[in-house]
Amino acid sequence: MKSPNKMAIVGLVFSFFLPVLGLIFGSVGLSQSNSYFMTGRKTSLTAITISLYHLVIRLFLFAVYHLGI
Repeated sequence: MKSPNKMAIVGLVFSFFLPVLGLIFGSVGLSQSNSYFMTGRKTSLTAITISLYHLVIRLFLFAVYHLGI
């Protein structure tokens, strides 16, 4: 029986509030789901995707408002 991947769930939660941590935990969760008998591959990929999306949006907004681009 496969055990749930806690890192993937933590990564998904953090991806909304602290995208850097969401990216880290999502990557660890993805690595664990590939290496061990764990579920959570889709959850990890979702956490990574949302984290990257939030980081790109934040960098864009930073560039627009602070650098005047």
